[in-house]
Amino acid sequence: MKQTPLFVGIAGGTGSGKTTVSCKISSFFKDSCEIIAHDSYYRDRSDLTFNKRKEINYDHPDSLEISLLICHLKELKKGKKVKIPTYDFSQHNRSKEVVIIQPKKIIIVDGILLFENEILRNLMDIKLFIDRMQTFA
Repeated sequence: MKQTPLFVGIAGGTGSGKTTVSCKISSFFKDSCEIIAHDSYYRDRSDLTFNKRKEINYDHPDSLEISLLICHLKELKKGKKVKIPTYDFSQHNRSKEVVIIQPKKIIIVDGILLFENEILRNLMDIKLFIDRMQTFA
């Protein structure tokens, strides 16, 4: 019997420490955990020139293909593997490469706009909002 993954959503502003927290959690659970970056789901904008792509507001929900992420999470919940897009920040576009993610006990999804979409938000079993990371000496 396959175990249904536990979805952990980690949101917060740019530079708040989402990725740091995600990596710490993942390293604790090792092979039982996978991280999906919401940034991987920036829309493919091959229809635009490079200069036009640079002008896109990537902090707006419309810049993300949220429906694809929702579809992928539902597939993982069913025990199926998914092909995560790879975003090339230097080109402001998706690359042709994908990353294959297998279902794991814990799936962490992190991103600044992760909780903006109600369907996506409701898929998360645990929701963390990182206001800012503070290091202690």
